[in-house]
Amino acid sequence: MSRKLIAILSSIIICTLVFLTVNLSPISAQSGNYIVTSSNLQGWAFSTAPYDAPFFFAENYAATGSGSLEFGPIGSTGSNKFIMYPPFFNQPITNFNGISVQFLSSVSSLTDYFYFNVYIDLSVNGLGTFYGSFYDCRYDFVAPDNLATFTWHTFAINGSSTPDNVQDPNGSACAATYGGNAGNVLFIAINAGDTTTIDSGLTGAFDDVQIQTASGTITYDFELLDTTGIVSVGIPNLGLILINSSNPVPALIAPNAQQAIDSIGNPITLPADADSNGFDTYVITGCEESNNTIWASIWLGGVNYGFVDLNDSRITILTELPTICVN
Repeated sequence: MSRKLIAILSSIIICTLVFLTVNLSPISAQSGNYIVTSSNLQGWAFSTAPYDAPFFFAENYAATGSGSLEFGPIGSTGSNKFIMYPPFFNQPITNFNGISVQFLSSVSSLTDYFYFNVYIDLSVNGLGTFYGSFYDCRYDFVAPDNLATFTWHTFAINGSSTPDNVQDPNGSACAATYGGNAGNVLFIAINAGDTTTIDSGLTGAFDDVQIQTASGTITYDFELLDTTGIVSVGIPNLGLILINSSNPVPALIAPNAQQAIDSIGNPITLPADADSNGFDTYVITGCEESNNTIWASIWLGGVNYGFVDLNDSRITILTELPTICVN
């Protein structure tokens, strides 16, 4: 089961960074609904090198809402895969009743491509003291195989679920199920891809992660944009103005906008987002008016493409920034 191994150093670094840098409210929460975007990860952590498969937030697929978190294609290097970590750390096992996720895949024969790892710190040898390098037990749960491609499937486990593998550094300390132990859940890893080359080219998406606790359910919805609280106002000749003081604003831009000029006069190419109706959706995060020019910061899939001039004749804006950014 070497495909289930996560590099020790990578895991320790990721966990440390998560504890130090994330907003603590989602971690301490025992229930509630959270929208996860590239600008507000809600405490989620994502794999880094050598597990550096690309990922991005988009609206090509959605199990709930209008978007999801997409990954891939996974590269040809054996270690290339995708791992993400929900903000549920060092919680009593009795407070972790289970987890579910919606996922889709570009291939039907998954060959252990999608799986959970649940890392346990046992109380029998003292919390914070480990039989292994950084955990006492690891439980691996593999999603079913031979599923329809590009279709949402639910992958769920609970404290009584039979794991596909148990990593027990002590040899006899770990119960048959993670719920049979006394101690804490150190963290959970949600994986896509294998540590071999057979998954090269794999793409897919995740959405609607639900963590069941002793007092409720924590739900995470992956979206390109958090539209909570956005008020839409129809303005003649200006299309739809999206008014929100704190969230980025989506803007539909005609295809000819993919060739634009940045704020210092250099040509830039915006990627196609392939939305319906022949237009592409970008996220404009701010603007600055000067010399009859409106510079707008353009984002797509978590990547910033610099500033473009909204007055450029090649750009057609169908949705505008708030009125302060409209001539």
